[in-house]
Amino acid sequence: MAQLKGNVFKRCQDLLDEWEQIAEQYRQNGTTLQYQSEVGSARRLLYQFLDPELDEVSPRFRKFRANRSMRDVEPEVNLWLRNLDNVFLEDGEDG
Repeated sequence: MAQLKGNVFKRCQDLLDEWEQIAEQYRQNGTTLQYQSEVGSARRLLYQFLDPELDEVSPRFRKFRANRSMRDVEPEVNLWLRNLDNVFLEDGEDG
């Protein structure tokens, strides 16, 4: 479980580092950045998985593909974690 946590941490760190590099590159070029296509002419970070614009931008943006959130239409749900032996894990437990 510690290895899995380490791998997840590395992937998260890679995403944050890449995001920071993109934001800094845009800042140096006088370009603003927004989360997704919201308002104005700011460049967006997120793209939907099948967005045709992904073919026109740098491959680094493929890391930032995400489907639209369902937060607005789905009620809150609980999340229970189980290990590969189907044993429930408590918060903070390595299992």
